[in-house]
Amino acid sequence: MKAFTPQLRAVQQAAEDFEWYPTTDEIIAAMKRDVTCAADLGSYHYSRGKSFLDIGAGNGKVLDAIRGIDGITELHAIEKSNTHLQSLAKDVFILGVDFWKTSLIDKTADVIFSNPPYSEFAEWTAKILREAPPESVIYLVIPERWEKSPLIEQERAARKMTASVLGNFDFYNAEDRTARAKVHLVRFRCSISHRHDGNDPFVRFFDDAFPMPERADEKPLEEQVKNAQLVNRLNLIEALCMLYDARMAELQGNYQAVCKLDADILKEFEISRDGLIKSLKMKLATAKTEYWRRLFDGLEEITKRLTAESRKRMMHLMESRTGIEFNRDNAYAVVMWSVKNANGYFDEQFMRIYEAMVDGANVENYMSNSRIFKKDRFRYYAAQDSAATHFRLKVGHRMVVTGQGGLATGYSDWSTGITERGANFLCDLIVVARNLGFHVIDKGPERYEWKDSDARVIRFLTKEGNEESLYRVRAFSNGNFHLQFNPDLIHAMNISYGLLRGWLRNDMEAAKELEISPAIAAEHFKPAFRLGMSSLPQLGFVKGGADE
Repeated sequence: MKAFTPQLRAVQQAAEDFEWYPTTDEIIAAMKRDVTCAADLGSYHYSRGKSFLDIGAGNGKVLDAIRGIDGITELHAIEKSNTHLQSLAKDVFILGVDFWKTSLIDKTADVIFSNPPYSEFAEWTAKILREAPPESVIYLVIPERWEKSPLIEQERAARKMTASVLGNFDFYNAEDRTARAKVHLVRFRCSISHRHDGNDPFVRFFDDAFPMPERADEKPLEEQVKNAQLVNRLNLIEALCMLYDARMAELQGNYQAVCKLDADILKEFEISRDGLIKSLKMKLATAKTEYWRRLFDGLEEITKRLTAESRKRMMHLMESRTGIEFNRDNAYAVVMWSVKNANGYFDEQFMRIYEAMVDGANVENYMSNSRIFKKDRFRYYAAQDSAATHFRLKVGHRMVVTGQGGLATGYSDWSTGITERGANFLCDLIVVARNLGFHVIDKGPERYEWKDSDARVIRFLTKEGNEESLYRVRAFSNGNFHLQFNPDLIHAMNISYGLLRGWLRNDMEAAKELEISPAIAAEHFKPAFRLGMSSLPQLGFVKGGADE
């Protein structure tokens, strides 16, 4: 039995045992495999180097094992035993001594490890889960009964963390100190979708520690904006800027008031110049993000004309630029930037949707095109085939569109509804129709709607005010859609596609090549849809005051 090693005797003689049971080689190896695999896959963004924190580091056994992993550049420890502190390697930086007096909220720790005292493992684990940075990956060696701990589950759920058991272990034959303990090696981490979704432990800590009543006159931003627009007859930008300026003035007044407090009071509450700078900087950044996001939410006239993929790309670009100051001139500039960038997507997204329907069974030649189409020429990337030219979608034809989604199936082949890809495709058809001038009155499906292959109809209003079918669709579990389009929509799409490909030069040529009436050709032969600066009044962004 190896329980009484020299180091163990030393800490016991110094009354610094603190339930120190060194992590076994087997557990360390399991953790290293997981960390190394993640590093190889780039899961932790290792390109910029990573920090590893061992809470309750003991004699540094885990840190010594981790030191060789590629990508780990910083080793940190929290350790209470002075004997152990003196034995740690010189490249280990001490972030704290007493874990219960050390906050993780302001620490940078990409990978956190702990083998806590089992007499208080639940409280210890809860504190780590509560305070760890959102991007941290946490490895804990804790008793099997952790799964039944309400405290741990409460903190895990609050942070929207996943918990994965990487192995079952025990200390019966531990190399350093044996014990009758059966444990799990558990990996906790915030899911990618929730790492920046209000999952900041500092915010939660502040709300828990300092519950503050809302001011009686404080209303949600959305309500404040509506009131400002109504009372002051302002457009969205002017209303947001008025509220933002008021918020900045309030912040300035509050911080000036704090700075007027007696120096002893500031010291007692540990309010320092650096702390105020950090706090104010955070508040300014938070306010800017909130107001830019609300402005983006008001761009519905733009976003409703973008397909799912275009909308995702554009919103990513817009949100990446929220670091600029929120003021009147910048807001108008960003809206105009949004208009110009949206225009860059319209042709591209139309071509992508049109070509998704190109198949040998769905297309036919232009009148003057002598090529004979073969079915296999139009599979998948056929629209980019140099031999595929001067073709059009068939009118009045039931189209079978493959590879765009359809119904998803669960266990035993029961349907879980239409796939996300399929829902996006059908909604994108509505966007295309809208941009071609059709007044669509129905919404497309959302993911997991339409759990069967029954036909659905998307309607539009004609110029005469009559409701007609824009397209009739059935979705199938083999990933196919069966679509029956309104002839006018196919005419409009064929003309627009011919214009963009340079196959049609005027409406008379369109009538001849597509074998349609001159009236129909003239109706749909028009430049591709564009938002111009003249669209700004329609968007509610008339510069200088109220909407007209």
